[in-house]
Amino acid sequence: MIRFWTLGLGVLLLMAVVGCNPAATNSETRPTGGEKGDLIASASPNPSAGLNTSASLEVLVISSAGLGEVIQRVWDAESEDSLTLRSISLAEFVGQDYRTPATTDVIVYPGALQADLISREQLLEIPSETWNGSEIGKAELLNYYRTNLVRYGNKYFAAPLGGQQLCLMYRADVLAAIGQEPPHTWADLLALAEKIQAAGSIKDSAGLELPTSTILPLAQDWPAHLLLAIAAPSIRSSGKLSTLVNADDLRPLIDRAPFQESLQVLLTLCKVSSNRSLDWTPRDVYREMASGRAALAIGWPSKHFFNEISPVAGQIKIAALPGSQRFFDFANDQWVDRQPDDAVDIPFLGIEQRVVSAARNSLHANRALDFVAWLSSKRISSQLADQSEWIGPFRNSQLADPQKWTGEGVSFDVAEQFAAVIRHAHESKLAFIFPRVTQQSQMIEQLAGGIREAIHETDLPDTVLRKVASQWEMSLRQPGEKMQRELLRRGEGL
Repeated sequence: MIRFWTLGLGVLLLMAVVGCNPAATNSETRPTGGEKGDLIASASPNPSAGLNTSASLEVLVISSAGLGEVIQRVWDAESEDSLTLRSISLAEFVGQDYRTPATTDVIVYPGALQADLISREQLLEIPSETWNGSEIGKAELLNYYRTNLVRYGNKYFAAPLGGQQLCLMYRADVLAAIGQEPPHTWADLLALAEKIQAAGSIKDSAGLELPTSTILPLAQDWPAHLLLAIAAPSIRSSGKLSTLVNADDLRPLIDRAPFQESLQVLLTLCKVSSNRSLDWTPRDVYREMASGRAALAIGWPSKHFFNEISPVAGQIKIAALPGSQRFFDFANDQWVDRQPDDAVDIPFLGIEQRVVSAARNSLHANRALDFVAWLSSKRISSQLADQSEWIGPFRNSQLADPQKWTGEGVSFDVAEQFAAVIRHAHESKLAFIFPRVTQQSQMIEQLAGGIREAIHETDLPDTVLRKVASQWEMSLRQPGEKMQRELLRRGEGL
């Protein structure tokens, strides 16, 4: 049972000391913050907020279909206090200039919106006693979920609810039939996909026909996520920060050589993949893989996508996405070979991440912060994962039972492989995270639209990326260069 502060003797004594001073009463009705215009303003919760448990907390859920209903069910099973849930699409939220209703206490939203909300002073800083408390249990969080994915400088405005990790899924029997090993680089994957396609017909040792399709998620914004995942090992290296945006002049780098090369990789994969991939999300991709109709796929296993015992469960294997033997040095405009002991694969993190924050203007700030910690806690987040596809593993303990996420579509050994991919990503010294800038969701949408033009051959690949770079530059400069530079500096997403 969730227990929030209740009126008691201490409050009565406080009232006796404060008396009826209007100035004192009014100063406690809202959290305090930094000076107007302070980009990362500190905001302390109102000391008296949260004492009135009769008022219903209001939670705004953005761009997470069905998650609000799941939160409501879990809350109702845990607490007798009322809770008001409101849901809104991403398009609606952007259309109202990222503004939350004045009555909002808590916001559940895609991590891509953090910079937009912080820059508009919509979020309450999570105090150290909450962040370091037993509910959030930060020591148990996977590395990047307690650092780069949620931290701004030395401040925290959001607690994690998990995200998704793109993986390579492949059929072991198909690779065995053509004498191939799992790919280590994107060039290896291209060669493998082309060899499988060229074979035409592949049979196992018993003479049974095996699938030859390569499938990708190319609907919605997924072309952009795929391109960035392909580019990640080509743009990240030790000591090099700028990967998508030049922090000095806010010039986008998306039209530079590593992204041009990565787009060519993606376009070649599209040519050898199923035509149906253009309409598919990761849900469709995994269903095809688990149903035995694909040889290679990029996505992740989820019981919310497919939760039957797969007829080919013993043959599906999971590995980290391929890497690159070289990286691009933007400062010197040249490719550099990686050292023999350098990691080849660099994970792309933060995809479809969900986070929870307390609204800065909440009239029940302490209770809102308690709710943030409760929702992100080990116990409650695991319950949410049972019922919602939006909640992915973000704690070490959650990787101990990966079938809670994968379901029965794959064997336990393969579920362990999925956990190993996630664990490896968060143990990696280098990772790629989209820079923490405003209008990130629109930038992803613009990139996806440009890639789609290249896939349909309505425009040339290099022209597409130049067009996207121009769109991004407008987006980056729109809220003000000083603000964006500060977000880049504090966001640690580069």
